[in-house]
Amino acid sequence: MDIGYRLASLCLAFTVAAGLVPLPDPSGWDPSPPPPPAVTSPEPPPALLPIGGGMEDVAPTDWFFPAIRVGVRHGFVTPIEGRFEPQRAITRAEFITMLGRMHTALGGVVRIGRVPELPFTDITSAAEYIPYLAWATEIEIIRGDAEQRFRPGYPITREELAVLLARYIEAYDIDDQLDVEEHDPYADWFDIADWAYDAVHMLRDLNLLQGRQTEPGVYFFHPAEHVLRLESAVVLARLFEEVFEGRGTI
Repeated sequence: MDIGYRLASLCLAFTVAAGLVPLPDPSGWDPSPPPPPAVTSPEPPPALLPIGGGMEDVAPTDWFFPAIRVGVRHGFVTPIEGRFEPQRAITRAEFITMLGRMHTALGGVVRIGRVPELPFTDITSAAEYIPYLAWATEIEIIRGDAEQRFRPGYPITREELAVLLARYIEAYDIDDQLDVEEHDPYADWFDIADWAYDAVHMLRDLNLLQGRQTEPGVYFFHPAEHVLRLESAVVLARLFEEVFEGRGTI
């Protein structure tokens, strides 16, 4: 055996015997294996955008959900403090705003940020809908009533909506890009105002308005009823998809 190794062993034995190196205390010895290392949970994925574009009152089981999804994706359906309020009647100002946003989603131009002079006596220049109202007035979608009122806070009726959409379609020559399918007149055609009759049936033949079916093959239009916000989103989503698939832009 190497002499150096033997000397080192003797020195260690002497040191332990002299108490210079403490031996481990057998009373504190734990025979159990050491605990496994802690497992760190992975970071949770980021929260997804709530279904319905952040609108807590829209669910994927709603029949109108696909239209809301189209509108949210393209920016013409927006929440109101986290809600869409689908069952509330849409006002004339809200509908013109939604229509104008759909128009811009198709590549059209609505000049935002200006304060135009408008012929209406019942509007305020600070209102959010003013640029859309100015655009709609310029292309004669909106013409006001006999007293030069726009009536922005009034709910829009079904026949008024038909007239506005028909004027929009004609202003941009969209009708030749849409599929036409002739339908029988609505069962309540005699309730439709003369000024709205052609527009209502034009939109029905374009499959943008379907009416309410009471029995197979029998549809009522209910022209004087107010349009719900969900109904306006459905009609505009249909028009948007027809135009977008037909020619892509306005």
